[in-house]
Amino acid sequence: MPSLVYVDKTTCPETKKAQRYFALSSLYEVTVFSFLTLFLNECRKNLGWSSWMSSLSLFLPPFVASIAIFASSFFVSHHQSNLKAMRVLTASSFVLLLAFGIFGFFMPTGLDASGLVTNSLAYYGLFAFLLVFPSLLMGAHWSFLSFQTSTFADINHMEHTRFGHISVFGPLVSWIVSPLAGLVAESFFHSYRGYLLLFLCAAPLLILEFAFTFAFKSYDPASFHDEEDEKTSYRTLFANKTYLLYLISACLWVPSIWAGESLVSSYWTSLEGAGGALNAFNGFSYGCYLSLSYLLEFLFLYFNTKVGFGKKAIGAMNLSFALLLFGAASFGVLSYFFTVPPEDGLYLAIGIIALHSSKGMANGLYSSTNVCLLNHILGPKHRRKAVFLAPALYQFINAFLQMSYPFLNQARHIAFFVLSGLALVGLILSFVLDIPLLHPSKSKGTH
Repeated sequence: MPSLVYVDKTTCPETKKAQRYFALSSLYEVTVFSFLTLFLNECRKNLGWSSWMSSLSLFLPPFVASIAIFASSFFVSHHQSNLKAMRVLTASSFVLLLAFGIFGFFMPTGLDASGLVTNSLAYYGLFAFLLVFPSLLMGAHWSFLSFQTSTFADINHMEHTRFGHISVFGPLVSWIVSPLAGLVAESFFHSYRGYLLLFLCAAPLLILEFAFTFAFKSYDPASFHDEEDEKTSYRTLFANKTYLLYLISACLWVPSIWAGESLVSSYWTSLEGAGGALNAFNGFSYGCYLSLSYLLEFLFLYFNTKVGFGKKAIGAMNLSFALLLFGAASFGVLSYFFTVPPEDGLYLAIGIIALHSSKGMANGLYSSTNVCLLNHILGPKHRRKAVFLAPALYQFINAFLQMSYPFLNQARHIAFFVLSGLALVGLILSFVLDIPLLHPSKSKGTH
């Protein structure tokens, strides 16, 4: 087994390339999608969106992403075909992001200086634009991520590495870049336009992602299985009872990570600029809030890949749910007592940043364990399609959770406690999933 960070490029050349590619795609993701919810919250504040408008703007991106992931899963195939799909999706994302940033920046708001609607056509035209383009971007990006995971898991299979060897630099890049990205968004425009500028700065990264896919080796499909047909039906996946149990756990696990992230972002925006002379809640401090979480994600991902938590791979899942339960319950208590920050909001901001790090720990455990579990349960052929289903279901669930956020200004703690309840159910279920089939195997291709 190669060392975690310094993968030997002689014996594992494709893993080394994938490691760099993952860092590049993480750089794009942290400068766009980590700030997308905050961007939509800023639009709600700056453009005077009603609760239903804000709710729809938060609902549609994950809903479209869910449909796009599910639809793209029918195109998953052998390694080279999946690389081509990644190219199409990065090229599409580049065009969408440019149009989103440029037109969104210059389109009229339809508001006067006092915030009253003077041109309904311009006002609702901008709203529709800011509704559609983030949704299309989310759909393209999450489909790309699913193809990327499937492709990199094939590389793991061929070079006897683990997904943690590939993804290790992703959170490390995000840790460094998050505060800088937040500073860019905050420094130039104190409105949603600052985030559009940040998104435009990220667009060239998609060109690099597109070009880099041509560097990967094309594997013979016969290297992965003996069957001629590359296709896998969902009926075949659902016939595996162990996979169904895993899928139920993932439907609790993933939303607890990412829906909780969106809910904390909504809470952060509600505190911004309120309650005191010191405005500790801004784009830069939000970048720091993300940064600490990414640092802990890196450390937990590193340790879990290098050493592991417990004797079984599923032990990481148990710990992940426990961390999510702690984080969601803590935010529930915090949001119940603090609907506005105290006079010195810095201490509350630091508390939120510290508590949010539990999400990073949980995500590090998830990202370094998920592909390993699927390989053990399904094998490389069926795993290719299986990596699409959990994100599709998560985004579907997340869409409806997102829709409720604008209505939770005075009762946000209820949503946090609901998430903590989901994490508790997941924690109990994760112990049921702890069976011999999931033990780490030394055979070829099961890492």
